Amino acid sequence: MKVSVSTAGSRGDFEPYVALTQALISAGHEVTFAAPRDARRLVAGTDAKFIEMDLEVREVLRSEEGQQWLAAGNVEAYLGGITKMLSDARHTIGTSVLAAADGADILVTGVNTEDYALAVSQARGTPIVLGHLTPWLLTDEFPQPLTPQVVPADQSAEQYNLGTHQVAEDVYWQGKRDDINEFRGSLGLPPAPSAALTWTVELGLPTLQAFSEEVVPRPHDWGRGTS
Repeated sequence: MKVSVSTAGSRGDFEPYVALTQALISAGHEVTFAAPRDARRLVAGTDAKFIEMDLEVREVLRSEEGQQWLAAGNVEAYLGGITKMLSDARHTIGTSVLAAADGADILVTGVNTEDYALAVSQARGTPIVLGHLTPWLLTDEFPQPLTPQVVPADQSAEQYNLGTHQVAEDVYWQGKRDDINEFRGSLGLPPAPSAALTWTVELGLPTLQAFSEEVVPRPHDWGRGTS
């Protein structure tokens, strides 16, 4: 089987996918891996074909602007900064995800590339699996990981928890909506109604949660396609 793996971000975002890639190759599969330059040395330790995005996340985060995002201390500033970085690199991300998907039997994608990979999946009819390294899917059982974890006294826990997921995703989507829909248009697809993170739940697409249920017990409101 030919597997396309795509992800973007810092080492914590792509290293688990390198481990997955090595396991897939050891099982006899052929893997093409699309990621920023930061991942090249790690991917070189496997037999995967590497497609490099013209982006080096470490350089961005070490810049003065990147340090301001990290030091801001609020989810809007952080997500806004990350979204700007991804928006600036939108053409190389889209091109790389598309190239990695060429001839693939299945697409595996991380959070920062999933909107692009979902578009490719829909345009080409290729099955897709989304991979989450932290619990991003909406739930009323706990807050979104990047938001304050203490529930305000004037809100129920369920109301607050759902709200944090929705706010974080709205901020993220507002910053990249035009980029994603431009990419979708280039593939002959209609605009997306929302970010892949919420849309894939409605579509019932499989989502791999890459953390133990001993750490984060499975929420009652995650669908059957989430494992």
